[in-house]
Amino acid sequence: PGETAEDKEVLNDRDAVNNLIYVLPGTPPKTPQYIKFEEEYKKKYNEDVPSYAAESYDAVMLGVKAILTSNGTKEDIDKKLYTVSKTYKGVSGNTTFDKFGDVHKNVLFKQIVNGKITKFHKQMVNGKITEINN
Repeated sequence: PGETAEDKEVLNDRDAVNNLIYVLPGTPPKTPQYIKFEEEYKKKYNEDVPSYAAESYDAVMLGVKAILTSNGTKEDIDKKLYTVSKTYKGVSGNTTFDKFGDVHKNVLFKQIVNGKITKFHKQMVNGKITEINN
C-alpha cells in the first residue's frame, strides 16, 4: 500500500495528487525471460507483477553475480558489476552502467488528473526525453 502514485490509497487523496507528474519504469520487454518471470510471479503470489519488481529482481541478480565472480573486496565487486552487466539478460531488459555507475533505462511519465491516471506527453527512451505522439 502506498508504494507508488498508482496505489488506490494515494489516488483516494485527490486534492493532494491532482496534476501530479511522476515517473515509472518503462514497460519491460516481453522477452522469454520476462514472460517466465511474470508467469512464476503470478503462480506464486496470485497477482500481477507490481511496478519495479522486474527491476528489483535484476538489481539483486546483478549484485549476486558480481559478488560471486569477485575476489570479495568492495573494489572488485564494483568492477565485476560492470562486467556481469554486459552479458546479463535481465527480466526488465538489458541493464548496463555508465562510467558514473548510473543505469539508463526507458521510463514513462504519467500524470494524475482528477483521480485518473493518464499518460503524460513525454517519455524517456535511451536517455532522451521525447514527445509521445498519441
